[in-house]
Amino acid sequence: MPDLNMLVQLMRNEDCFKNLHNTKTAKQTIRKVITDWWNFRKALKAYNKDSSGFKRKPKPPKYKEKMAQVIFYNETIKGGQSKKKQLETITPTNKCFSIRSDRKFKQVIITPKTFGFVIEVQYEHPLKKGRSKAKDTSKASFLDHDPIPAYDENAESPQFSGSRVERGLYKTFRPIHADVNGSLNIGRKVIGDKVYAFSDRSIAAMPVRVNPLKVSA
Repeated sequence: MPDLNMLVQLMRNEDCFKNLHNTKTAKQTIRKVITDWWNFRKALKAYNKDSSGFKRKPKPPKYKEKMAQVIFYNETIKGGQSKKKQLETITPTNKCFSIRSDRKFKQVIITPKTFGFVIEVQYEHPLKKGRSKAKDTSKASFLDHDPIPAYDENAESPQFSGSRVERGLYKTFRPIHADVNGSLNIGRKVIGDKVYAFSDRSIAAMPVRVNPLKVSA
């Protein structure tokens, strides 16, 4: 199959390439075409070798007769690449729609429906960054709701309810896998105590040791 960069160079001056209004979108389209033809050749080779697993002979890929979902990124939105200016409206370079916006967006998805089109705007969600000692998330007992202190290089770690007694085992009022305990504590730092709503009865929190050599047939 031809190389992506080679096809981009060959198609760069063609109207079908320019009409996409953006190099990123054009490259994604070419990459999708290459993938579809590669899968077709792979399926055809398998069919010629043994057709028993096929309902019919694979057909070459083609464009859809009906409109499909379209995704607009920053590069295909007027002023979308500007980091300083806040856009008041989201308008693609081909001016096929225009909607109001009051915050920074990630992408716009247009999905065709029987009654028209649905325009979905996906916004970027700001994340609060913080630091914590990794040893505290592994030493704190998730099952005992031990508090996880904030990051402080000079502060000493508090006394926790349980401890890691061996590799893969954290012991408190009931045993729990050490990696599971640490992972759940990290979850507490991300979403808070909501993690307890789905984890207290999890089989992952109550591991069972199985020796396959002692299991009877």
